[in-house]
Amino acid sequence: MSSQGSGVRRFSGLHGTTHFCLKPDGKTAFILDRAHHTFAQIDLTTGKETLAEIEAPSQLKNPQIWRRLIFLKRAARLYLIALIFDEITKIVYLVSFAEKGSLNFAVVCVYELPNNDKFTANWGVVQEDEKGRIFCVGSRKCPKRDNITIFDTVMVEIDDNGTITSLADNFLAKKQALTGKWSNPFVYSDAMHFLACEYRRRWDGDRINFEHMLNVPLNQKVIRSTVVDLTDNSGCWPAGSSFWSFSPAIIGERAYFYVSQKHHHHSTGALFYLDLKENNWKSWEFLTDDHVLDSYIEIAASEDGRTLCLSGNCALESCVEKAH
Repeated sequence: MSSQGSGVRRFSGLHGTTHFCLKPDGKTAFILDRAHHTFAQIDLTTGKETLAEIEAPSQLKNPQIWRRLIFLKRAARLYLIALIFDEITKIVYLVSFAEKGSLNFAVVCVYELPNNDKFTANWGVVQEDEKGRIFCVGSRKCPKRDNITIFDTVMVEIDDNGTITSLADNFLAKKQALTGKWSNPFVYSDAMHFLACEYRRRWDGDRINFEHMLNVPLNQKVIRSTVVDLTDNSGCWPAGSSFWSFSPAIIGERAYFYVSQKHHHHSTGALFYLDLKENNWKSWEFLTDDHVLDSYIEIAASEDGRTLCLSGNCALESCVEKAH
């Protein structure tokens, strides 16, 4: 599903446990079907879907869990970056691929992330920030204390040749404990940001509280966090009890999220953005189409910020395409 300005276009996607990324020009989406290890490229102008082939990294064993995909632009080349968990060795890898022909990707570099005990399986975010730096983020609930969130953040460099290297102090945060329940991590302006996911009782039942954000600066030797109160300028708070895109698409000072909610006989979906300067929510566009995304939802933006693209499974049971 692609949104440009006020226009929304919908294309058939891949149904199931998928991951997705968008080429920087916003014209091509790339989708991985994790269950069948199938890769597809979708032309967002025509909707044409073509299967693609990716070289298997020889260092990795099977089975593997591909956790995140992003495209990076370096000089005149484009690289596909994948975060992959090897279930046999319990090692997490960051792998760069370069296009080899129009429908093939070849391995360029395989980088082993620092082993941080059994919780390495929770690495789930790869993001390029506004300065071009690459961050890998893992977060999880503390197994012994329900009100504690633990996160790790590693920064790496990817050069013009697609080679991945670590910085001198690449572990910016290691097994860092945060008080409270926090989720949806992303990096912006030299800090980690988390949205609150505390449940509370309201007249309409339990809902996740997205009225707070946690800011954790990454440029300090001693990690200190600050809770920021968020306000609502949209006239309608994002529905916390709904399905959210896990990582936002960052455009300038805005973090865009897709939110869908099930009602008695139908589902609704909407785009919200969090203004990271004003610390408030604003509704950007309500997608009233019946084909609402309700699982494996991911969102990405083109390099120029003019295109937002969504991928996920459709909530409409009668939908022939099953995913968009």
